[in-house]
Amino acid sequence: MNKNYTLGIIGYGNMAKAILKGLTAAESAPKIIVSDIDSALFPKSDGKIKFTTDNAALAREADIILFAVKPNCAEDAARLIGDAVSCKTVVSIMAGISIKTLGGFMPSAKYIIRVMPNLCATALM
Repeated sequence: MNKNYTLGIIGYGNMAKAILKGLTAAESAPKIIVSDIDSALFPKSDGKIKFTTDNAALAREADIILFAVKPNCAEDAARLIGDAVSCKTVVSIMAGISIKTLGGFMPSAKYIIRVMPNLCATALM
């Protein structure tokens, strides 16, 4: 996989951490930025991952944006981004939030993709 892109992850819960674990273990890991409203959750940075509390800054810097927030926080998180997702790909791992709903929150996104990862898969890592 081409590692010459920047992945922005909005939300730093269990699913985001599991995805990050897999990504950072790979030889071809992309540049990664993580945003969460609670900076107390962030580990001490090892330089591999950039942490921020600014969703809009993350969206401006990232090529692909992964939404990993709780579904009830989706609209607020999307509104904090504004038009920074213009011409970007947004990937959602939020259960119960449709592509149509996300598109309403982020009408300038180029593509919106939904995926359903499984936290149990982390046991295989």
